[in-house]
Amino acid sequence: LPTGEAVSPAFNSLWLVRSVDTDQLLVYVFVSAGADGSLAQKYVGLDFNEWYQSWPGSTFTPLSSPENPYIFRLTHDPLTFSIKAYFKDHPPAEGFAPYLTID
Repeated sequence: LPTGEAVSPAFNSLWLVRSVDTDQLLVYVFVSAGADGSLAQKYVGLDFNEWYQSWPGSTFTPLSSPENPYIFRLTHDPLTFSIKAYFKDHPPAEGFAPYLTID
């Protein structure tokens, strides 16, 4: 491989598990990995458009902390994974705005 490229089927992958009978979403798993292949974070959800809460799996900025909550969701049309990061002292349940939003 040329220098700087990395190839792995598991880097930043999204897995959708659907019912064979109805094609209904049963669960989704989004996995992010570092360049060395190590797990950086995983997100597991049961429904499209539903917000779930998690915490950072790695420290990727000075603002990252295992105490700062995330909320995330997967939308169906268009297929979009969204994350909103909050400071621990300004949680989403209390109506505070996120310090970072990624769509």
